Amino acid sequence: MELLTTAEIAKMLRVSEAWVWKHAARKARPYLPCIPLLGSRKTTYRFVKEDVEVWIKKLQDDFIAEQEHQAKLKEKALNARLGIR
Repeated sequence: MELLTTAEIAKMLRVSEAWVWKHAARKARPYLPCIPLLGSRKTTYRFVKEDVEVWIKKLQDDFIAEQEHQAKLKEKALNARLGIR
């Protein structure tokens, strides 16, 4: 199991560290899978590389499914307008 830091995840996802913090802290969706390390001053996060890769794949799959669903709805609406069943 490979653990990555916030900086490494930011580089991997090509986003800012602030974005990673926000999504790891559950302050914005999509929530980033992480392991919170509670400290005396602040929480830090570590990320299991494989979990983040699975998370990315799920986001991609969900996006594709939504696009296909929207295309079917548009096709159905167009067919209804044209009187095609």
